[in-house]
Amino acid sequence: MKPIYRTWLGIALFVPLAAILLATFACLPLPLGDPEKAKVDDKLVGTFQAVNTDAGETVVAILRPWDTHTYYVTWIDTDKKDNKEETKVMHFKAWLTDIGGATFLVAQPLEADEVAQYISGDKTVRVWPTFRIEKTKVGLDARMVDSSSEILKALVDGVKDGKTNPVDIEAAIKAHVDDKALYMDKPISFKKLSQEDQKSLEETLKRANLSTGM
Repeated sequence: MKPIYRTWLGIALFVPLAAILLATFACLPLPLGDPEKAKVDDKLVGTFQAVNTDAGETVVAILRPWDTHTYYVTWIDTDKKDNKEETKVMHFKAWLTDIGGATFLVAQPLEADEVAQYISGDKTVRVWPTFRIEKTKVGLDARMVDSSSEILKALVDGVKDGKTNPVDIEAAIKAHVDDKALYMDKPISFKKLSQEDQKSLEETLKRANLSTGM
């Protein structure tokens, strides 16, 4: 791995916060696709800023090649309230997979000691945030697959008992790939940042004692 990626991996994180965010994401309990057979789409490499966030919130996703198959993704959420800024950072290894003619980004969280895990009650749960990705004129739209939807809930519950495998979940997604009920209510629309736009991002991260290395 290149030094720049090791720098990102070294950024201090709040694991309890990551656990909360991952639970909120309604992640899948199994990874879809094959990262060894996936290919990096160069058009998805870059810095993307969400344009439909709540007031005072800035969400940025930075996608860089990990290798020829996968991405290194840094998710940065800055929330400004009462003249105070709080910046949260999460890191993922991610890859693309085609299901039912649609492109999905499967993300493996990296911040926990045991990769892709968080604590839920007295159990350690493995999770993979999974987004349907659609390119737009200015960037991309991402819709989170909702593991608690009626389409997937029974299959997800079956993972705990070893009755469900990734093929089962992929088949359900393929059958309902254009069904709004498969996804979280609010899609995230991202604009790809220019070099000039990235300067303001750098300033935000400097105030939080973070650096992108861009």
